[in-house]
Amino acid sequence: MTSRRAALLLPLALSTALSSCSLNLGSGGSGGSGGAQAGAASEDAAPGITDPAWREILDTGEQQEVSGAYTVASSDQVLNLTGELDVLAVQGSQISIAAESVGSITVQGSDVVVYARSAQTIQVMGSRVTVRYLEGSPVVVDLGSDNTIDKLEQ
Repeated sequence: MTSRRAALLLPLALSTALSSCSLNLGSGGSGGSGGAQAGAASEDAAPGITDPAWREILDTGEQQEVSGAYTVASSDQVLNLTGELDVLAVQGSQISIAAESVGSITVQGSDVVVYARSAQTIQVMGSRVTVRYLEGSPVVVDLGSDNTIDKLEQ
């Protein structure tokens, strides 16, 4: 009986441990000006971005001020990430992200779209993932299927 109980509690413990490592992407907050904002982007906030799909994410996505390493572990999200990132890790599906300067982008999931002004490394392990960047020549590793990783010409 003890091993059965442990087997039932293991997923709960794992879920709890992983949730403490993730960032809360919900709209809740303390009500201060540092919280998430939807539709906060303007033409001045992202100079040089003219791609309509990228602009839509900037204009309608939930704005998050980020730095260092940032993980998106969810589904059905539209995010406008502002700030410089060392690492952007995306784990999930139906996610659209606009980011600024990113050292390393790693996507594990499906139906994910990431736009970044620049990146040094892009690694995709999933299907139907699109990563577009504006500047630089990142090292690209595509271990999935039906993915698009390319430099955006405007």
